[in-house]
Amino acid sequence: MRSEVNFINSLASGGFEWVNLIDPTHQEVEELCKVYDLEYETVITALDEEERSRVQIEDNFTMIIVDVPVSFESDTYYSTVPLGIVKTNHMLLTLCTRELNVFTKRLKMPTTSINAHIYQILYTISIQYLGYLRVIERKSSQVERALRHSPKNEDLIEMLDLQKSLVYLSSSLRSNQIVLERLVKLEKNDTPESEMLEDVIIENKQAIDMSKIYGNILSSNLNVFETIISNNLNMVMKFLTVVSVIIAVPTVVSSFWGMNVPVPFQNNPYGFLIVFIISLIITVMAGFYINRKENHRKRK
Repeated sequence: MRSEVNFINSLASGGFEWVNLIDPTHQEVEELCKVYDLEYETVITALDEEERSRVQIEDNFTMIIVDVPVSFESDTYYSTVPLGIVKTNHMLLTLCTRELNVFTKRLKMPTTSINAHIYQILYTISIQYLGYLRVIERKSSQVERALRHSPKNEDLIEMLDLQKSLVYLSSSLRSNQIVLERLVKLEKNDTPESEMLEDVIIENKQAIDMSKIYGNILSSNLNVFETIISNNLNMVMKFLTVVSVIIAVPTVVSSFWGMNVPVPFQNNPYGFLIVFIISLIITVMAGFYINRKENHRKRK
């Protein structure tokens, strides 16, 4: 277990202990729960990557689970992991399966209460969502320009990864919004903490709106490129069909003169040239006819 224990009595007037656990084992969480009199079955759920965002109030502590954006496999694919926040009267516990950077910029700021410290963390998470969404928007613009120049399978796969990332982020943002609305009901009005929570909600709503806009744009681009690729394939197949028809004309003509029966020009010394000219004339006429039909269709 990589754990960090920060005593921030000098930073907070109330004085409380903050414990940050990074990828702990179940046994280590159980030992920590015994020390701080926490319910192990409730706290350990934060390590389940499929756990939903929620607020759970127990007799001696409150459990908050929110989704935090992270990058997986490559810079193209983004997802979320749950972050567990447990607070008591004098202690704050955060635990996650991955090392997060949502604490680094906010821990040095003076806080007057545990709630204010939690809202600072939640605010940083909302800002991080906005950052990830902007990165996705820039990457999608780059992929779009690449696809306009020359469609490749790699670019289409990258576009699909970005769309999948937006789905994950959008779903997590909506779940976090439900948690924030629940916290508003628990927080007293007209306090500095309530104003901080309102700022968190504003940023989270902005991230939700951005994810919807980027998601719609990305879906539209994918549909357009799918149509373009399908149209290009149809044009290639049409060209090959026309070429096959034109090539078939001299093949048919030569097949007639290749039969083992009496045929015209069989005794003519220029018979081969005559048959060749006949094949060429019929081929040109067929090509002219097809081209004329195509031009007539385009004019319509």
